Amino acid sequence: MLLGGQWIARYMGSNKGVLVLDVDQIDDHFEGVAFARDDDVGIPSTAVSFSTTSKLTSQKLDKLPLGAFDYWGKPLNAAQLQILQTRGIQFPAHSDVELTLTQSDELNIAWTTSIGGYGKATAKRSRAGTKSEIQPLNINNWNEFKDFVTNRIERNRYLFRGQSTSTWRLAFHRTQRANLNWFEANDLRSLHHHLSALTRHTFDLKDPLQNLAFINLVQHHGYPSPLLDWTRSPYVAAFFAYRTVDLGKVKADDKVGIFLFDGPEWHKVNRSLNALSPSPPLVVLVQALPLENPRAIPQQSVSSISTVDDIETHIRDAEAGSEKTFLQVIDLAATARREVLSELALMGITAGSLFPGVDGACEALREQNFGMLSRF
Repeated sequence: MLLGGQWIARYMGSNKGVLVLDVDQIDDHFEGVAFARDDDVGIPSTAVSFSTTSKLTSQKLDKLPLGAFDYWGKPLNAAQLQILQTRGIQFPAHSDVELTLTQSDELNIAWTTSIGGYGKATAKRSRAGTKSEIQPLNINNWNEFKDFVTNRIERNRYLFRGQSTSTWRLAFHRTQRANLNWFEANDLRSLHHHLSALTRHTFDLKDPLQNLAFINLVQHHGYPSPLLDWTRSPYVAAFFAYRTVDLGKVKADDKVGIFLFDGPEWHKVNRSLNALSPSPPLVVLVQALPLENPRAIPQQSVSSISTVDDIETHIRDAEAGSEKTFLQVIDLAATARREVLSELALMGITAGSLFPGVDGACEALREQNFGMLSRF
């Protein structure tokens, strides 16, 4: 096993809190960012970037410069640090760090700082690629689903997301990439360079609203990002759940999954994301401007932006701490594809309506005239 991936753990030492470590393999070495969020809101959180010289599973990193942040990941300036010093709170300039990957695929992390602080943690690798553990609601067929979303839940409260495989854990992407600092510094710049010739609007990535709109645009066109697509319509979610199901390969017991997310309740305590990286573990709902993105409106699109790739575990942990239920899932038979898509077409929900343009119109007509034969 290699160091690459996202690692999250509780840390103990001269302080205690939550540690997030994002590591990517870059050619013959690793690059990463760590964020230590102190349990005490009044104590600065700490971030550090690092680069190794090899792919060894044991690394010693000396005198790494440290950055100071508040509890929500907003950088602290020199004046704010000086105020903290008057209260007896010192912030270290650098830290020595040791990383050791064990045979059981746990990452031991230990550090000492330039002012004598110390800490350690044993982190587990993110489970984003493993099967979902959410128990589905007792809804067994398409008619029960329609009754549930029409009569049994509060209207306009929930967000929905359809996935063609019910066993997929809710995660923002499955690409073996974890370092969002690399995504911002390299992926976005490259995408901006290539797409600026193709869009009528030139996005200003320094503008937070336009930056989010640009990420949302590339996400809608298939580029992996820390956004996850949701919709306000349970029927649009059902379309996406069934859209790519191949009836020629599906088994009798295969299921699609439709997630329900209690957006208003979640938003009460998860409102702010200052930066993708470095950042504490956060999942925040956002409404991106639909610049150059005609798909967003008909899809009734809302996004979550996340600094944790295993979104499901993050939300379930929040549920355990609050005794609330934010996330639920409904499993429906994948074999019902033809019935469901035919009825959705009568509602006006087709590829042609959700993907305005030639590609969407052709996909809708393929579905109408050939059904799944169009996928061979």
